[in-house]
Amino acid sequence: MLQGRKLNVIMYRNVQRIVGGAFGLLVGMFLFSLDLNVIQTIIVITILNFFVEYAMVRNYGLANLFTNPLALLLANLSSDAFVSDLVGNRFIGLVVGSIIGFTGAALIAGAITLFKREDKVPKNSLIVQRDKSKVKEAEFIARK
Repeated sequence: MLQGRKLNVIMYRNVQRIVGGAFGLLVGMFLFSLDLNVIQTIIVITILNFFVEYAMVRNYGLANLFTNPLALLLANLSSDAFVSDLVGNRFIGLVVGSIIGFTGAALIAGAITLFKREDKVPKNSLIVQRDKSKVKEAEFIARK
């Protein structure tokens, strides 16, 4: 989620995650309506896993389209939870996770911006003069 050089790239990834995830939840609900047995579910999980691996390097949103039904089917195999609970909790996790991820990215981008501003200190400041004296000391030590 936090990968990207600029905040707008990270925001675009967040939108892809939410949209791809929401459509993935719809696909998951459709798969639940098919009332698959265990063997059929395992086959569908294998196919979905292939598509996740294939799509992840190409399009993050498309990969999430396959990730959410995969997660829902896996959760349904391991527990007897109601489908509506699984889908609802997955959607809440999707939205909350995206908000947290974007907030973290915004904080990191803000910190980087502040750090870059501090690098542009005027030449007559004490910080720059101290740095110059350290450079001269290092050159003196290196000559010895």
